[in-house]
Amino acid sequence: RDRYGRHVRRRHRHGGTSAAAALLARLGDRVVVEPGEPAPFQGGRGNDSSPHFGGAFITSGLAGRANGCSSGFTVVFADGRRGSVTARHCYEPNFDPPIELSSGNSAFGAVQPSTLPFPAFDMVRITDFFETYTIKTYTDPCCPTQRTVVGDAEPAVGQPPLCVSGQLTTARCGIGVVNASASFCPDPVLFPAYGGQCTHDVLMARRSGVRVAQPADSGAPIYSPVGSSGATIHGLLIGGTGTGDAIFAEKINNIRIALDVEVATS
Repeated sequence: RDRYGRHVRRRHRHGGTSAAAALLARLGDRVVVEPGEPAPFQGGRGNDSSPHFGGAFITSGLAGRANGCSSGFTVVFADGRRGSVTARHCYEPNFDPPIELSSGNSAFGAVQPSTLPFPAFDMVRITDFFETYTIKTYTDPCCPTQRTVVGDAEPAVGQPPLCVSGQLTTARCGIGVVNASASFCPDPVLFPAYGGQCTHDVLMARRSGVRVAQPADSGAPIYSPVGSSGATIHGLLIGGTGTGDAIFAEKINNIRIALDVEVATS
């Protein structure tokens, strides 16, 4: 009870039994201390801790965010493991798994081996035994600042505008589907990892005059909002135009089949 005789119950969540004992020794019978499990900490896009979100900064070295990539969304592998996906070109031409990834000071997972030819398939899986992955994705700056993945759907011309949520540009919406079966053929001088080749059967979407993504956003989730807090996944970002107002993305059905994964919704 407090000094006014009212019963007060305090829940201590940030220490073990020694901290609880210290509080009881100091406060006596004025409070009841109940030790509990610590709440998971999320450091935001630039330092995404476990359980990991989509749209987070990921890097294979000490690169800053301008030279990193983005996590896509959480998936379930055929063997039941959970992980994330991203764009494979982030790790070409020296693709030699396992490549350990981090997000700021937090471990994120390892790039998984793949037999898929690149750049025909610009996608790759990420997972780690010691990491967990949630069905949430960052959607800051507004509004809300995160969404929960509730499903997935193949993109189509004429559907409501889409959103992309890259770790550097952050979330941008109002992007209309221009072509649901386009080809992405980067300049071989600017993007030597592609070797002058193309990635076919990809989504092309545009918001004229507005930069919606840039290179460090590669791997980001392409989604459409559902209600006030949900998201439907349509693919992952693999490239864009120089002005950043048009983007290209691997489509969700191709990701599902090629990587043998399902979008996690629980």
